[in-house]
Amino acid sequence: MSNFGYSYVTKDALVGFKETLQQPPWSLLDPLERSSPEDRALWLQATWFQVQRALLWEAVEAVIGALDMFEQELFDKDADWDAVQRQFSFGLMEKEADRDPKVSQAAARLRVSMLEGGTTAQTRLTYQAEVDFGRKQVETGAQPLVLADLETVGMVDRPERIKRTTDALAETLARNLAHTRRLSLSQARHISTSTFNNVHGQLIIMSDLLAPGPQRDQLNALLATLNSLLLRR
Repeated sequence: MSNFGYSYVTKDALVGFKETLQQPPWSLLDPLERSSPEDRALWLQATWFQVQRALLWEAVEAVIGALDMFEQELFDKDADWDAVQRQFSFGLMEKEADRDPKVSQAAARLRVSMLEGGTTAQTRLTYQAEVDFGRKQVETGAQPLVLADLETVGMVDRPERIKRTTDALAETLARNLAHTRRLSLSQARHISTSTFNNVHGQLIIMSDLLAPGPQRDQLNALLATLNSLLLRR
């Protein structure tokens, strides 16, 4: 199989190619009615082009499906979780500068007991690790001494905020894992790269076989859309 470089095409460009497949010249590949035996060759050619379009369509849909599951829903829930963690960390930083030593000392203890390395390092964990860390924070926040420190700094509501975002992230992660055992984003990219390379190669071979004329012109127009896609890296 030829390698035209589709593995370097951005995922956004691949997703955008769905619109290209719905416009000329790809949209002109409607099935032809076979009105006589003499039309058989033309009908078979049109069907072959339709198959190539269908293959590309399915490859793009695979990427879209993976992106919908992994990069949209999980991204949003993770962003919510990260925001709560950063607000907690920055809030403690402010309380550590409080002139009341009881407040500043309580904030310092909370930074050690509730945050990864006393910073926002937990926001760089994997999804599942963030869920595990969030649940640990909630358990820690329920301990009497820690709860007393949270009351001292005026952040007794933080464990509940953490719990809400952690539960939402965990639920979304579990749901997506159940659906995406079928196909991950990396698998979808691999399939799309293989499919686009194969179709591109088949179109070139067909171009060499066809005599000059409308059919070959249409094929070259299809190839032009693929060559344009390859420039989007």
